[in-house]
Amino acid sequence: MSDDQSATARLVELLDHFGIAQAHVATQIAGDIAGVATVHAERLGGVVLCAPVRLDPAPFAAVADRVLMISGEYGPTFDVCLRAAERLQGA
Repeated sequence: MSDDQSATARLVELLDHFGIAQAHVATQIAGDIAGVATVHAERLGGVVLCAPVRLDPAPFAAVADRVLMISGEYGPTFDVCLRAAERLQGA
């Protein structure tokens, strides 16, 4: 694996290495798996976004029905999740 390989390529390579066809993934930093959601949506069985501070919902459109967003009752993560949920029907 080369140092210049993208995070998406590294994650897919890791799944392949362990023979995992589809995975459920949780993260606070949505950008960490946005590439996988965009390019390899079939590899994601589910996505949990835990109190994301920033979230561009566009990369998750293909997996919207498999996205769970967790946030507090108020504050920045609540606002981020609320705005993203409006654009991710089924999340």
